[in-house]
Amino acid sequence: MEETIRGEVVNIIFFNPETDYVVARIKDSDSEDIVITGNLGQLIPGETLTLKGVWTNHPKFGRQFKVHECTHDFTSTVSG
Repeated sequence: MEETIRGEVVNIIFFNPETDYVVARIKDSDSEDIVITGNLGQLIPGETLTLKGVWTNHPKFGRQFKVHECTHDFTSTVSG
């Protein structure tokens, strides 16, 4: 089932410039670390994203949020 989450980019774990595929870590408003994946382009640590996608469980890397839609919010942070 598709969900919507919002969080601030903490760091980029992996980025492929040829495909724009990204693995990154975000922190949500509850200060929970979430690993996100998808063709998101170049993300910048500190920016806030609103993401639509589904939770997956990667056999090697664990729980991740696979993003289908990404909105960059340049006007605020997760905490306000």
